[in-house]
Amino acid sequence: MQLDWQLLDPADAVHQAALASLYPFNRLATGQGADQKTSQKTIQKTNQKTGLDRLLASPRICGLLGWELQASGLRDRKVPGRPGRRALFFCLARRAGPVCDMIELATAADMRRRGIALCGLARFCLYIAQQQPQAEIFLEVAEDNLAARQLYQKAGFAEQARRPGYYRRGDGRVDGRVDSRVDALLLCWQAGSGLAHIESLAKGC
Repeated sequence: MQLDWQLLDPADAVHQAALASLYPFNRLATGQGADQKTSQKTIQKTNQKTGLDRLLASPRICGLLGWELQASGLRDRKVPGRPGRRALFFCLARRAGPVCDMIELATAADMRRRGIALCGLARFCLYIAQQQPQAEIFLEVAEDNLAARQLYQKAGFAEQARRPGYYRRGDGRVDGRVDSRVDALLLCWQAGSGLAHIESLAKGC
């Protein structure tokens, strides 16, 4: 699916509103989209509650936004400055030299399973590799998050380490166990060995 891809400008109010509309744990992302009537004050308050404002203000933050090419006619998740156009994808990361830590990645709920996340991830990896040819991008994913693991595997991420029992699931009584925990997997994409693959993925986006 073709999108209009833009590098994130953390200080741009339009980009902030787009992130607010998609950011996980954000009420604007779960049924009350950021449309053209959503005030900047409301967006700022929501960002403060989710901690998104602190992320955007942190040093060396970077990311990518994916916008639909044409207006959809839908009201949810419209953003001031992009009349009628929705932000469908974003990723946020923090860079420190050749090392880049992925903080968050999200796709609009009604637009998942269409290859958008893979395209966005590929384009972001390509951008980082162009800036730093020996770059390494790290991210963490729960072992039981199979959909996310398949996405990262398709993009060329490989397991580097794991944190046993890092995530707790449910009320601690899953499968009859007193405490149910899931390992966190640390994955890594390396520009030196993965660039050709990511370039081929990005060409179709």
